[in-house]
Amino acid sequence: MSFVNVASFSEQKFVTSLELVHVRVGFMADMNCPGMNSVLPILAERGYFNGERFRWFLYGLRAIEENRTFLQKLHITVSSNVLLLLPAGKDNAVLNVRGQWMGKTWDVSFLQIGSWSIATGLNMWDTRSAYEKQLNLFGMQLSGISKAKTIYGDRTLEGEMQINRAYGLQLWNVLSMVHNTSITENSSTNYDDQLADFIIEPVAIKQEDLAKLDYTAAVQDTQTILLFLHPEVDRTRNSILRPFSFLTWIAIGFLIICFTLLMYKTFMFEQEVDRTKVQRDRENGFFVLVMGILCQQGFIESSRSSASRLTLFTMLVFSVLIYQFYLTHIVSMLLVVPPKNIRTLEQMVANKFGVAVENVPESVELLNATEDKYLLTLVQTQISRTGTVYYDIKEGISLLLERERSAFVCDANRAYQQIRHTFTDEQRCALQEIPLMAKQSTHLALRKDHPLKEQFRVTVQKIIAASMVQYERKRYYADKPRCAENEVKMPEVNLDQVSSVLLLLFGTIVCSIGVLLLEITVRKVLPKRH
Repeated sequence: MSFVNVASFSEQKFVTSLELVHVRVGFMADMNCPGMNSVLPILAERGYFNGERFRWFLYGLRAIEENRTFLQKLHITVSSNVLLLLPAGKDNAVLNVRGQWMGKTWDVSFLQIGSWSIATGLNMWDTRSAYEKQLNLFGMQLSGISKAKTIYGDRTLEGEMQINRAYGLQLWNVLSMVHNTSITENSSTNYDDQLADFIIEPVAIKQEDLAKLDYTAAVQDTQTILLFLHPEVDRTRNSILRPFSFLTWIAIGFLIICFTLLMYKTFMFEQEVDRTKVQRDRENGFFVLVMGILCQQGFIESSRSSASRLTLFTMLVFSVLIYQFYLTHIVSMLLVVPPKNIRTLEQMVANKFGVAVENVPESVELLNATEDKYLLTLVQTQISRTGTVYYDIKEGISLLLERERSAFVCDANRAYQQIRHTFTDEQRCALQEIPLMAKQSTHLALRKDHPLKEQFRVTVQKIIAASMVQYERKRYYADKPRCAENEVKMPEVNLDQVSSVLLLLFGTIVCSIGVLLLEITVRKVLPKRH
């Protein structure tokens, strides 16, 4: 505790003495002192009557109305902690003092919260917290400014920009109902002019704005992502041939030739042992026999040698195992959702993707600041294809659908909103995203050193805890689109998957008809010549 002589008051010494104090400070001022009316306005200019740190107890005044004009000069706000002791009959009334804009004038209001007398001492009947005392702002007028207007000027806001504004305005309306305030929108396009109390849209914390804004609490998350439709399974190979690699098919073909030659040799050996007509007829159909065994078809043959029996047994085991692997792959391809193997920018470069960028300041700034060689390569690929790289959100999402192996860098919330209305279930399942930045929280923000910043910060935390912010977020924003399919899908065989088999069958039928016509012609022509 220390005493200050008003008659020899030095502003510089007083300010210097408080710089070393880092706790809350209380001031008691006797308003009967002749020099007090000149000292208090000096301290008010330095902000000592505002904020949570300083608390004041003023006494010595005789009447409120006679000193109202003087109290208005002290810049007392709703966040001020000022108590006034005023004579009221036998006792002295303890009044809570605060100021606020009422219409176009700054008004000071008084609320009695207790009394004091020599006989009874101090009696405080208002035991509410400072937040509860300042909850009702009695119709204070607050003005907000749209950040989108500070960027785009008087252009008409569309799409997600309008949604951000509506979402922020709805939250401010909730705060106005809680605190009994009225909200209007300032038409200014620059929040540096101090004409507005708050920013309508939730904004991210940026270094250049720390000297201009105070932030309350996070009410939304934003993230810059790269979107693309994952290409389907490689179609350069026929779907019937996909179960095995090229070398595996060569090995299978080689083994079939070996089996055919071995069966031919065993049949020739058996023919030498038993030269019968039946045995000679087997020589003509041994290749069909081998293919029938490999295709697991039934056959009626007698095996006379151990070599032929061993060969037939081996062929049967070989065909069973091969078919197990083959059919397992076919079934899994029909039942399981194809994996999404492209997960990095490097893989996108290898798959010859091009990347477009949303034409908004955040995405443009990201592209200008990036040093990722893969991202720059993808952008150059896009420029070589279309001659441009910047698109608005609608054009960028449409680009994903219209042009294969194209990607789009954009804000996640804006993209999800468009995808919800334009993508089919199949396209949503093929959608893949790569985060380019970590999630960034956006906050409701007020003008720097605004007297209501602590009040609104607490209120925003309360409505977040009551799930009101989550409810409003669900109304205005779309969640990440979910694939309608789970890990197992219903079997579906498309025509393009079996087209090769159908063409093989059709070609065989045509060839068979041609051979049949040739045989008929030969049989009718040759006998006549003889």
